[in-house]
Amino acid sequence: MATGTVGADGRMTAPVTVKGSASYRTFDAQGTATAGYPYALDSSDSTILSVPAKAETTRIRILSSADVKLPKGGHTTLRGVLERKVGTVWTPTPGQTVNADGPPYYQASATTDPSGIFTITTGTAGAYFFDNYRNYDPYLDESQTTTPVYVHVPSPSRVTPFHVSEDEYGEAKIDGRLNLNGVEFASGTQSVTIQFSYDNKTWHTVGTTKIGRSGLAGDEFSCYATYAGQANGYWRAYFRGTPDYSPSYGSAVKIYRTPSRITGGTPSHTTVRKNTYLTFGGHVQQRSTSGKWSGISHTYAYLEFRPSGSSTWHYVTRVKTDSKGAYHLRGKATRTGSWAVVWFTSDSHHIDSNGPQRTVHVKK
Repeated sequence: MATGTVGADGRMTAPVTVKGSASYRTFDAQGTATAGYPYALDSSDSTILSVPAKAETTRIRILSSADVKLPKGGHTTLRGVLERKVGTVWTPTPGQTVNADGPPYYQASATTDPSGIFTITTGTAGAYFFDNYRNYDPYLDESQTTTPVYVHVPSPSRVTPFHVSEDEYGEAKIDGRLNLNGVEFASGTQSVTIQFSYDNKTWHTVGTTKIGRSGLAGDEFSCYATYAGQANGYWRAYFRGTPDYSPSYGSAVKIYRTPSRITGGTPSHTTVRKNTYLTFGGHVQQRSTSGKWSGISHTYAYLEFRPSGSSTWHYVTRVKTDSKGAYHLRGKATRTGSWAVVWFTSDSHHIDSNGPQRTVHVKK
């Protein structure tokens, strides 16, 4: 009986002494080699020996970056090496096919060079995996990469629709959506920057707000904002972009409400006996776009009181202003607390206002 040896290339050799002739058949796709030799002097096979081929362990190592960022229309070359394990040493494996599976409908392959290296050029965004499944080599095990190579190519993004309105408190109410053609980020992982301008030329960053936070659609953002304590002017939203989506600006939206103010509004006394009446006088005014202040006639001015130690304001009384916007209010001081004159707009064109808050001490 002969003893065979397996070489580094996976081939088996064995010395055989026969009478007549010997025949050897090539291995099959399952990695089995067969050999036959006759017992008799004729040329027919009388015995078949099946010898399993020893497949070597393989691996694919990626040599290029695992996270590739491309500009729009750009391309990159993904590079790796196919190796087989000979004993304890990893050795390059030339002449083998390596397949790349990437985004939907994408497939490519390359043949390893004498150093076992393969290269694949692509400009398609997505996650790429590599394998040698289609070599059908019984002397090489199949292997694949388990960690993808990510190729990022920015797709267009649009901040649309984008809505801004101003409420009666003089705050901008902002609501919009980041359009990624049907794709959404994981909730709360991306933000848009809110910007303000007085003239639609010079822009100031106000802050950021999360996209898709709790209570909103996955592509929606919403917030209230002011700049330097007011909202009259231009507003826009800016998405700074990611490796997969390009930056974009929303269209600028101009909002305006007429500012108002309370003049006067201080109590006639700041220390009184219980049940003393306090008087308040002044004007309710509005400011024109030229900056001039004028009275708001025949509108209600309100007097409110907040007890000391409380955070709640209580209605006391109201009075209509005269033709020049003047008001005269009075209220009974029953305990120590703060007093204020306020005005609430009855339309969608003005901003509410309040006068100074003054504490009046009541002596028992």
